[in-house]
Amino acid sequence: MGVGLASGGIYDATRHFLNATATPPNLLLTPGIDAEIEQWRATGVPPFPELALCPRNDWHRFSKSTLRLIYHIAGLSIDLHRRGLGDTTVWSANMPRLLAIAVMSDYVMSSILALSALHMAYVTGSKETLNLSHHHRNIASKGLQDALGAFSREGCDAILAASLVLSWQAVDWTSISTLQKGILFVLDSMHPSWKESSEIAQILENQRALRIRGLTADPNSSPNGTLQIGNIDSTIADLHRSQERLQHIPEFYDTITELIGFMKQVRSEIPFQSPKISFARLQSLRAWILWLPTKLLRGGEGDLGALAVLAHFYSAALVLEPFFPGLEGSYLGCMTLNLVENVDVILQARQSRFQTSHIAQLATALMDGLRHSVNEYKTPIQWTPPLQTHSMNHILPNPPSPYHQFDEYPSTSFVTSAPYTPTTISSFAHAVTSPPPPLLSSHAYKSSDSFSSFYISPTVPSSEYYDDSLSDYSRPGTIEHSPAFSSYGNDYIHGLPTTEHAGSFNPNISHDASVSGSNSVPPELWT
Repeated sequence: MGVGLASGGIYDATRHFLNATATPPNLLLTPGIDAEIEQWRATGVPPFPELALCPRNDWHRFSKSTLRLIYHIAGLSIDLHRRGLGDTTVWSANMPRLLAIAVMSDYVMSSILALSALHMAYVTGSKETLNLSHHHRNIASKGLQDALGAFSREGCDAILAASLVLSWQAVDWTSISTLQKGILFVLDSMHPSWKESSEIAQILENQRALRIRGLTADPNSSPNGTLQIGNIDSTIADLHRSQERLQHIPEFYDTITELIGFMKQVRSEIPFQSPKISFARLQSLRAWILWLPTKLLRGGEGDLGALAVLAHFYSAALVLEPFFPGLEGSYLGCMTLNLVENVDVILQARQSRFQTSHIAQLATALMDGLRHSVNEYKTPIQWTPPLQTHSMNHILPNPPSPYHQFDEYPSTSFVTSAPYTPTTISSFAHAVTSPPPPLLSSHAYKSSDSFSSFYISPTVPSSEYYDDSLSDYSRPGTIEHSPAFSSYGNDYIHGLPTTEHAGSFNPNISHDASVSGSNSVPPELWT
């Protein structure tokens, strides 16, 4: 058992909550998934061959609800990797190594369970599922504190992994700054030889180095003396051009419209008075960066356009980061730089192979302004990448998958394969988010009505861009899955909250609360 299990007090609080609450969390459990998880518990053999890379085989000790959460977040990551898109999101690129650490450390596993439940809450709007996320997050935080108090070489990776996953979920400045201080403490305390053997440490060290170099630049001007506020104006202009090119694809058009509104709102409020206010303002963008990929990357040729749209959000982080010098811990642009470059590599490779594809040409053209943003981000800091990265001007193969043992399944199949798209049993009428800081409640950025309805009842682009078999999520798709892998099915849709409903979640719900019903958290993770 790993370090950082919950105390008896948390167990008592959870037991009281279970006795008082009748509604179980919505874990998107279908009969097919239920059967696979039962077999997983009984045999110890995970439903995905990729999970066999994890060093522990005693999966049977976890409850069904816990395995369901692992299944969900691992499945999303594995699906993206199978389609060659694993390195186009913040979390999927790191999930294989995080899971490998988590099966040896319970508090790291709790941080991942919290992330998985958080995404399910976004999809379903379930308050109980959000409570489950909070419950696992509290367990992870307690375990992380205990691990920091017993710092050792053997525990470094687990501390960094849990801190990283919890930082993705942080919704307030106090939490994110505390987590990032912990990360810096561990990195500074690690012997250089320890870092050399730790992939997580190298990733975080590279992000820190990039961020530190960025802070040496004058936040008010670029090397040519032009006020950087003009970079936001240029980005907004580029977004309008992309918006015009996407008029015939309503889903993408509305998504870009939402980002334009956000950028204009930030532009009007700069400079912010404190890091706390700054971080609250960036919460919408952070949520988009984390969860929008699961909304847009549904499979089919339309993934090309979706990747270009996602890259606009990643690029926005690059443009905005210099205006938030007090948020060293947010690592906003450092977190998305490689994502923009990876997307560009994929799109250019696709265009070179299928030069007559209209959507490939469109997606590549949409990247023009983003390449400029990448260069602008690198130039002020005299860019010297600590690790090999891809040039935005050359066509290179897709980045290697962490699941390299399974590369016999083509990584370029993303244009035709059917992804894992979790089912939702209710419309997404209200966002489920942790409440924003009260001081910003009257200034919260409001989403457009059209984009709100887009998330409630997603429109599907023309079949020219999305495969017909994937364009109707009310029926199964016709594309065959490889028999070597478990199918997640095609009759599901994603949901993603917009900032219009930020804070609609009841702020009086205790973060210590868990959920009730048969799908409760296993007692072995409470004590």
